Amino acid sequence: MGKEIFPVTEDNVNSDICMDMLLQARDGVIIIDDRNCIVFFNDAAENLWGYTSDEVMGRNVKCLVPMEYRNEHDAFIAHNRNTGINRIVGTSREITFESKSGDYVSAEMSISTALIGPEKKRYYMAFMKGVTEESHRRKLQDLQNTVFRSLSGDMLIQDVADLVCHGVEEFVPNSVAVLMLLTADNALQVLSGSGLPRRFAAALENMTLTDADVTALANDLDEASSVVWESYRSLGISLGLHECWASAIRASSGRIAGILALYSRNQHKVADWPKKIVSGAVPFCGVVIEQYEARQHISQLANYDPLTGFLNRSSLHKVLRSMISQPGDNRFAVLLLDLDRFRDINDALGHMQGETFLKTIAERLKRLCRSNYVLSRSGGDDFVIVIPNATPDMAVDFINTIIEA
Repeated sequence: MGKEIFPVTEDNVNSDICMDMLLQARDGVIIIDDRNCIVFFNDAAENLWGYTSDEVMGRNVKCLVPMEYRNEHDAFIAHNRNTGINRIVGTSREITFESKSGDYVSAEMSISTALIGPEKKRYYMAFMKGVTEESHRRKLQDLQNTVFRSLSGDMLIQDVADLVCHGVEEFVPNSVAVLMLLTADNALQVLSGSGLPRRFAAALENMTLTDADVTALANDLDEASSVVWESYRSLGISLGLHECWASAIRASSGRIAGILALYSRNQHKVADWPKKIVSGAVPFCGVVIEQYEARQHISQLANYDPLTGFLNRSSLHKVLRSMISQPGDNRFAVLLLDLDRFRDINDALGHMQGETFLKTIAERLKRLCRSNYVLSRSGGDDFVIVIPNATPDMAVDFINTIIEA
């Protein structure tokens, strides 16, 4: 039998050229047929997804789609086939999908469609340009700019912290970002982390770091992962958290001011690129924490007496106005106290000893009061105590307790 010879035509040559161009294209190219099955998958697409052509050819294209969109994907394409309304076709958009290894990849996608063959069956072709690193840098820059604009406005710091965490979560689907402060006594305080399970948040906030922990964080910011994950891995897994990337946050003064952590709900191993996201977000998280502490300090100065920690005169007036404006038969007692011969203490022992005396008196008053009592130092040696829901007998009894003390 002789070898069958097909005539060489211009159409055949052009077709081969087009096929070779698509196969060798630097961007990923995927073509699906009228049944949404993959009929073309080039080398660049293999590099993006990590699947070989043999693994995906003939399969429904939803195997390449992010898990949360797979159930609706066929219906979405069917709507386009039936109506001809193109919300994506002919446009370019950035998407994030999951590779075979479990990594999340960002790519710029553009889709074309055409009617092929005598039966005019509709095929779709997607061009995918990987932009993961570039996309991350751009998104982090955009997030940083948004944070700085928010801080310069009237937005509450807690809302800015939420904005940061939501922005970080968008980089890694199915994740929870948590921004924590390190308090003066080395305890962790969750500033933002709405998606974190309550039990896990409570466990973190019950932790007090040792001086050795803080020193370790100061020497290596990445030690934060061991602080907020290694000791709590079993609890985290039981609550649906399977991996953590974290970094300590260094304030401009050099001290450790907090920790940014990103927890993944994905059960399979995810590549370590989310660690780069956390590290990239740490600098502006430090600004958020410093702004929070500055505003807290300003609020403290504006509303509290710096010597005793009690409310100052203006804050007490606000509280009293609020209590007076409450509807109904609202009762409360106001006790006015001053210290006899306090000037003699100042004159004889000096102002430093006088301040120590006032702080001692304040501490003693605080021990005698219930948690719902309002305490104020209105100036000099004058103190005010407000007793909510008080009867005259309650007020007299408390006055006698104060005098005896």
